[in-house]
Amino acid sequence: MKYLVLYLKPCEKLPRDAYAHLGFYLKNGLISHVVATKHGLRLVSARCEECIFYKLLTSTYVYGTPQISQGRIKVVALDNRAVRRLVAQHSHQVVKVVEAGPRSLVLTERQKEVLRALADGHNISSTARMESVSKVAVYKTFKTALRKVVALLA
Repeated sequence: MKYLVLYLKPCEKLPRDAYAHLGFYLKNGLISHVVATKHGLRLVSARCEECIFYKLLTSTYVYGTPQISQGRIKVVALDNRAVRRLVAQHSHQVVKVVEAGPRSLVLTERQKEVLRALADGHNISSTARMESVSKVAVYKTFKTALRKVVALLA
């Protein structure tokens, strides 16, 4: 399975000072976004039948929560013909498309265990003892997991 990381131009209804996309919901053809701005949280609702973001959400699998990065909306979607067709039809809304495989986005069980242990206050040494592996192995696993998390958030 492959994914596409899409960077989209924001809809004109989205506030220009939005710096974080906190969530959304779809109801009766209406999409509502919750975004954080310097003036606080804002709820933006509109009918977006022409918006590629709306069409992606209603027609394909979208991985994780969309992000706002440098004034662009970042969406990770399943790579298939329907998505490629949407990108071609709405090329004026698409800033950049990057192909990504699941290995670059999805955390493995070991990576999740290491991140949980470090989040619980353990250090590299104690995590290595718990996992019965070397400190180098834990460090490399942590480093790889951190790269994946940063790639999803950036």
